[in-house]
Amino acid sequence: MNFLDMISEVECGRLMLIYDGESYTYADMISIAEEAAEAMRGGASGSMRVIKRARIIEQLTCFFACYVCGYIPLIVPYDDGSYEDGQLIELREDETREKPCVAVATSGTTGEPKIYFRTYESWAGYFHRQNEIFMIDAGTRLFCHGSLAFTGNLNLYLGTFFEGGAIIASDKLSPEIWLQDISEANMIYLIPSKLMVLPAWSGKKYENIRMILSGSQSLGREDCDRLKELFPCTEILLYYGASELSYITYVRDKDMTDDINLIGTPFPDVRVWIEDGRICVDTKWHVTGISVPYTMSDMGYMDDDGRLYFTGRSDDIMHIKGRKISAVKVENELMTCPFIAEAAVKPDEKQRITAWVVLNEYTEDTITDIRRYISDRNNLAPYERPKRIIITEALSRNDSGKIDKNRLEERQAGYGSDIDDDN
Repeated sequence: MNFLDMISEVECGRLMLIYDGESYTYADMISIAEEAAEAMRGGASGSMRVIKRARIIEQLTCFFACYVCGYIPLIVPYDDGSYEDGQLIELREDETREKPCVAVATSGTTGEPKIYFRTYESWAGYFHRQNEIFMIDAGTRLFCHGSLAFTGNLNLYLGTFFEGGAIIASDKLSPEIWLQDISEANMIYLIPSKLMVLPAWSGKKYENIRMILSGSQSLGREDCDRLKELFPCTEILLYYGASELSYITYVRDKDMTDDINLIGTPFPDVRVWIEDGRICVDTKWHVTGISVPYTMSDMGYMDDDGRLYFTGRSDDIMHIKGRKISAVKVENELMTCPFIAEAAVKPDEKQRITAWVVLNEYTEDTITDIRRYISDRNNLAPYERPKRIIITEALSRNDSGKIDKNRLEERQAGYGSDIDDDN
């Protein structure tokens, strides 16, 4: 069984995809995948084939065409310099032992992305439980933005197709266009940083949206309140997961608090606990080649009610003058400031805590106001407060939409003010 077989079981005339104003049924997708496969043949069956395309329709077509040819698809970001589109990679015996049907890449937020393999059963086998919680069914019209190289997007596409639902897809970075597409949807899947730009783009209410799914970043009760002004009939669900696993925990908007570190309770058949501050997960829904219990080096804690809180990755701990300081703690505090839309923190070359911030509005007094705000709240010790604040128009991101801290320095020149404070 593979994902082409999966969509072949859906009624052929059902709507599957709306992209760039064009509609595709399940029969249409199978037909164009078979046509695309004719140009893809030529390598050894069982090889991994790289899909490096900018347009979602081409990513999806090549993904299903791989199964016609007997290849294992791997979708990579279009700007990934490590691979060439169409590249065939023969796999080692240990990689093929469990009969994988798809390859996925980690986001590479803090280092080089890793390639993992999944069997059909280890992924689609959990769609029943996942979709029940996400309210995905045959009537779903789910709006998604972004590349299928982001495993979160690929999972929601495949989970929707599993039910015979439809995806409304966009790869355009335009909230105005998103809202046009959203008017035709009944569900939304966007990461929080994309979701939170929508209220500023429309005064119209979208009562057609019944569920908003989100992940990969923090989302709190205040954010949900703003979104519900735009989408008054929706439920909002934030999940926590990883490329190596299916989803781990989730929290509904009614259960969210002012603590944006809260990421909820475990999904059914998933066990979560903390060891030495690290989040450990036991689940059978995972990539091949790893052992469970498994940890992604994510740090957190659980309260007395069994709710999980994410406090950052182990490599987000900054070692500054003999002290261990959590970059996530500093970022979360900065994000409470009304002047700041987004923030990322790491040490600079002189080991000073440096914050890259995107502002809601800039004035000559903004930096002073930010520092006063942090001081007045007094949630950060003096040694935890940023010594440099760099104002930028945008933060560098990887293909999943997560902030890429390895590329923050690219945003220093020509994007606002670089302020030093060595006190």
